[in-house]
Amino acid sequence: MQTLSPAVIEHKNSLSSVDPILYCLEIVLPSAIENIKIVNNNEDILWVGSTWQAFPFQMESDIAEQSGEVQQVSISVANASRVMQRYLMEYDIWLKLNPHQNITVKIHIISTADLSNTTPIRMFDFKVNSFSTNAYAVKLNLSQDNIYMKRFPPNRITRRCRWKFGSIECGYTPTTGETCDKSLSACRSFNNSTRFGGFPSVGNKLEKVVVDA
Repeated sequence: MQTLSPAVIEHKNSLSSVDPILYCLEIVLPSAIENIKIVNNNEDILWVGSTWQAFPFQMESDIAEQSGEVQQVSISVANASRVMQRYLMEYDIWLKLNPHQNITVKIHIISTADLSNTTPIRMFDFKVNSFSTNAYAVKLNLSQDNIYMKRFPPNRITRRCRWKFGSIECGYTPTTGETCDKSLSACRSFNNSTRFGGFPSVGNKLEKVVVDA
């Protein structure tokens, strides 16, 4: 549950104020050492122990006014200095050498009436589905996870192995060129059947036994 300070509550409920409501973007790139923290303001601000750099960006819709459905929003971040484009190019190079990880974005809506309060008025978590760039802006297309598109339970009971070949769960270190067809026989050929992630008995028909009275 969010705990807002009295100053923030008064500011949020006021009809007018000299203290603006700000949107802060926290962009998490797996390829970057630190998260990118920017704010749509005319000067930098200090909030939750970090400096949020004043940087122009614009949202195509107001996420604070959307309904409870899975949200999608696009954000255009200024690209005149090519700073954001450089980050995305580094991310593209990183993807070629590492397992895939999405760029994620946290949107914090905060009140400047009390920047000592570390609790935002609202906070949204998004992942970047796609992005595009031109000479003026980087456009980030964001969406939230849709629980209805997730598989529950995450693991299925099947005859084939669930583990990725060579993963920690698999426990086998393949040599160059080795492959696995996820079968128990393949696992046995690697002398690794104790780590087999499937269920060999699934789908087997049991022999019917008739017992005389």
